[in-house]
Amino acid sequence: MADKEHVKSPLHKQYLARVENEKPPLHKQYLARLGSHRAVAILIVIGTIVIALASFTDAAKKLGSAFHRQQPEEARQELARLSVPFTPDEFSAAAAKGDLMVTKLFLTAGMRADEIPRGDVPIALVAAVRENRPEVVELLLKAGADPALRASGFSSALGVAATLGNKSVVTTLLNGKPIAKEAIDAAFLRAAYAGQPEMLRLLQVRGADARGLATRALEDAVGATRAEENSMADTVTFLLQAGADIKATSGESDWTPLHSASYNSHAAVIKVLLEHGATLDARDRDGRTPLWWAAGVGRLDAATILLAKGADANVRDKEGMTVLGRAKYNRDERMVKLLQASGAK
Repeated sequence: MADKEHVKSPLHKQYLARVENEKPPLHKQYLARLGSHRAVAILIVIGTIVIALASFTDAAKKLGSAFHRQQPEEARQELARLSVPFTPDEFSAAAAKGDLMVTKLFLTAGMRADEIPRGDVPIALVAAVRENRPEVVELLLKAGADPALRASGFSSALGVAATLGNKSVVTTLLNGKPIAKEAIDAAFLRAAYAGQPEMLRLLQVRGADARGLATRALEDAVGATRAEENSMADTVTFLLQAGADIKATSGESDWTPLHSASYNSHAAVIKVLLEHGATLDARDRDGRTPLWWAAGVGRLDAATILLAKGADANVRDKEGMTVLGRAKYNRDERMVKLLQASGAK
């Protein structure tokens, strides 16, 4: 026998349908459920509308700016309002400061990216590189600036970046417009003089003639006086491995790289040169050896290394002056004692 509690009569079904149809709309049901929180719901709705309007306004502004390009005259007026004269000098000054907005105004107003200022001011790209302003560098490159341009007695932007050892800027410059091989070679020599071995490797990969320039670059490197000692030693090692002639002579005095390193007291470089076969007692045009020069100008560290390696402490130059005689002439008591302890007479 069927369970009568589960059997619904037609009248009962009609009643249920009528009750269902009489339910309030969903949004009213939602508000009814909120009860005392109705104000919160209203605020949420208003906030949503405000956010939507703000997003729309911002999008409209961006769209408007995309269609509106600042005209040269407007840019000049803006520079005048900022009290910035429209001159190549001020353009370079803005680039050096890293002032991206003012630099853009100059370019929009008609200033050429490679505009040459007065003799004592570098071009804008060189100024930006010197002060490590990467955003300005990228802006100027996009505007057509030439990384290889040399003006006003300054090196090119590429040469300056290589000297400073700024790898990211050098890479940015090399990735721009094609650069002549001569400019890359010039930057290679500057990197050698500055003791920047990482720059040498990078420039070699990007086309520098490392083998052809190695001997000349070695001459520049050992003659430098401001580079950090270990970096200079790494630079010399790189150049020797690239094929530099360790016995090549240069200048009117026929100095070898060991002469220059001894004169400049590059202790770490002296060790590298001797390890790679430098002639310990090589003579220059006046018959003077690296030790003669080290002792002659008071380079105690250099003289100590050379003597420890067996340099002749009794060598004379063409005029008959001995190493010890030169040290006594200079009244260099520490050098005299070092030489005498090594058998100098």
